[in-house]
Amino acid sequence: MDTNTFLNRLTDLKWTVDFTTVNRPAISLPSLATKRLAKAPKEFIEFISSFSEALSQDETEWFLSYKDYKQEYGKVDDAFVWNTFEMDSLTYADKDMKAEIEEFWNNYIPFFMSVKGEYTYIAICVNNENYGKIYHGYEPEYEIPELIADNLPSFFNKFLLTTNS
Repeated sequence: MDTNTFLNRLTDLKWTVDFTTVNRPAISLPSLATKRLAKAPKEFIEFISSFSEALSQDETEWFLSYKDYKQEYGKVDDAFVWNTFEMDSLTYADKDMKAEIEEFWNNYIPFFMSVKGEYTYIAICVNNENYGKIYHGYEPEYEIPELIADNLPSFFNKFLLTTNS
């Protein structure tokens, strides 16, 4: 399934989708986001740039747009920025665990968040071994995700089959 079909299907499910394409060169991302997104597959960057907002009807689930990666944890009023779960883990980690947590998040880029029940995310893996595969993680141990799709188009199909928004 392609990006446009997926986003249109979300609107059929009563999601709010702003189809305004993000002008990536006009957005200045923080260095951490720039570094991580540079490793992402082209189709992923195209997906997160193809909309400005994608939000469930009850506003408890959303996809991150490219522009959302410009927000920095602790520097905006939003309760949830793209790396909120990473920052939460680092806040409660001891010194030895911090390096492992940072290494994990260097390999997983979240692009979906949910606060519907337990806090969850969906991320694309950007390490060599599982490059482009899609994972689902949830609290309290965000760094132990489950593989849910082999690629983005497969994820689109599975998401639409399992969503009840």
